[in-house]
Amino acid sequence: MRVKVSLAGSNGHTYSLANVVVNVLDSPPLATLTGGSMRIVSQMQPLVMDASRSVDVDFPESGADSLIYRWTCMELSPSYGSPCAQGIVPFEKSQPSIDVAAGTLGLKNYTITVFVSTARGATTSVSQVRSVQRVLFNSTSITGLCSG
Repeated sequence: MRVKVSLAGSNGHTYSLANVVVNVLDSPPLATLTGGSMRIVSQMQPLVMDASRSVDVDFPESGADSLIYRWTCMELSPSYGSPCAQGIVPFEKSQPSIDVAAGTLGLKNYTITVFVSTARGATTSVSQVRSVQRVLFNSTSITGLCSG
């Protein structure tokens, strides 16, 4: 967009003339992952990641379905930078949420990142650390009386 600015004096003469170029850039989307920046999960539970609350701040009415999602997963410990288990197909799909079957990821810490892009190319990302741990039994509540 070009804007021409001039200042006319009381006698009708132009005192100043300037050309200004204004570049309007796309804002990056607001990427959001449900559950905060770190979560501890059981190896016996499916891994669910949800970025459906992400929004294109320039066009918020367009909804999460108008955004493009790219998921990545890397091992945080014990082998920093190693890829997650092979064959985790959902990380390759452009969808706002992913589900990984229980037992797919080993007992390790992972950083899962989603890159969220608009159709115009503006991109941002958000990550979550997932600590997959072994749970030997489900939690239960036991009540009763003991007699001695």
